[in-house]
Amino acid sequence: AVFATNPIENPGQMYNRRIKTSLSLRYEDITRVQAVTEQIRSMLENHPKIDQNQTILVNFNEWDSSSVNVMIYCFTHTTVWKEWLDVQQQVFLDIAQIVKGAGADFAFPATTFYPAPQLPEENAIRKLNVA
Repeated sequence: AVFATNPIENPGQMYNRRIKTSLSLRYEDITRVQAVTEQIRSMLENHPKIDQNQTILVNFNEWDSSSVNVMIYCFTHTTVWKEWLDVQQQVFLDIAQIVKGAGADFAFPATTFYPAPQLPEENAIRKLNVA
């Protein structure tokens, strides 16, 4: 019954390997997201080791707590794992150059604290307590 409901994957019948990742950019780079996605898509559409007959997606797809995320999805020509790793590494390095070249940067988890406004008498009390 399990075989009837689950697809069977035969790696010997693979024609491509998929590259799928999420790119996290800083919120302050929101005005650069369009240019970054267009340049990454163009790079993939012109990359000799990316299969142009398969789906290529590069889209801003998520607002995260500390980043705006871009989904990247494409397929390599090779099915050989080591070759796929080499292609994926080169694609990732090319993406890093595109991001930096656009004046954008990668996001990392961060929390911003905004201090509450202080009333003049609170400042005076704090100064008295410090002394």
